[in-house]
Amino acid sequence: MKEDVFGFIRTAILRILTEENSAAPVIEEKTPLMGKGGILSSLMLVELMLVLEEYCTDNNRRFVWVHDSIMSEKNSPYHTVGTLVEYICSLSALGQEE
Repeated sequence: MKEDVFGFIRTAILRILTEENSAAPVIEEKTPLMGKGGILSSLMLVELMLVLEEYCTDNNRRFVWVHDSIMSEKNSPYHTVGTLVEYICSLSALGQEE
């Protein structure tokens, strides 16, 4: 599943960057999403979250954009492509929420 999620996120980021006429960098798990060295603007991140919400729904996962436990700087899944992949892979299936 991890490889599929990474591939989807990578493709979505490249599409978003292309639409914004931004240079397309090599995207790896360690690629920063936001902040210093980040490849996405905050608006681009929102666009990515919208795409991920649909992807998760299509794959029977409950996607939560914001939650107290993930909004801290330390726990944020939005640091790198890899942390976002891990977060998506950890989501519970629809109907299986705690």
